[in-house]
Amino acid sequence: MAGRRLVLGGVLALALAAPAAADQTLQAAPHDRYTTDSVTIAGGEGLTFQNLDVDQHNVTATATGPDGKPLFASKTIGSNESAPVGGVRSLPAGTYDFVCSLHPFMKGRLVVQGNGSAGGGSGGGSGAGGGSLSTTDTTPPDLRVALVGRRATARRVTVRIVLDEPAAVTLVARAGRATVGRASARLAKGPHRLGIALSRRARRLTVRASAVDAAGNEAVAAASRR
Repeated sequence: MAGRRLVLGGVLALALAAPAAADQTLQAAPHDRYTTDSVTIAGGEGLTFQNLDVDQHNVTATATGPDGKPLFASKTIGSNESAPVGGVRSLPAGTYDFVCSLHPFMKGRLVVQGNGSAGGGSGGGSGAGGGSLSTTDTTPPDLRVALVGRRATARRVTVRIVLDEPAAVTLVARAGRATVGRASARLAKGPHRLGIALSRRARRLTVRASAVDAAGNEAVAAASRR
């Protein structure tokens, strides 16, 4: 009997010492793409987003919950940064599409096998990591952008930005799929003008804007012209 208790104790100790399975990782890579169009996790398992691209990216579910916010989302991160994808731990079994909210042509699919654990991660707002947001502010900024003037100069464009609250704003200018300029600033509530130096002239220019408030809520908008 003593020998049996010793064996059982050793098995229990090994079970307790076994490391928990690591979360799955989803990566973005040059140029503006996810390295896989499908990732599979077990119910209750987490997902980490790693950005290996030079541009900023995020992971945002296309489906929304009863509150109107994406079922799951990461915060927007820069090159060589990682962030958890909030909300995936509580997803029931199924298939869920996601995109990068800054680059909607970047698309992927999350497959959840088994049942998600109740009360796991909570979904964040667009581009926000689950549990990192303030519980008192879940509303993204009201962001409006427009390109000033009828035509861009050879190497510079001016963007008019209107915010309803202070936010960190990032602007990315693109000619087709090529990034030709970027700018960022912390702006107060109200209208502003922010210039972007362009690396080359573009026949058609699109500027995508991202505004993140103090609570981590993100809004995105875009403006374009020939």
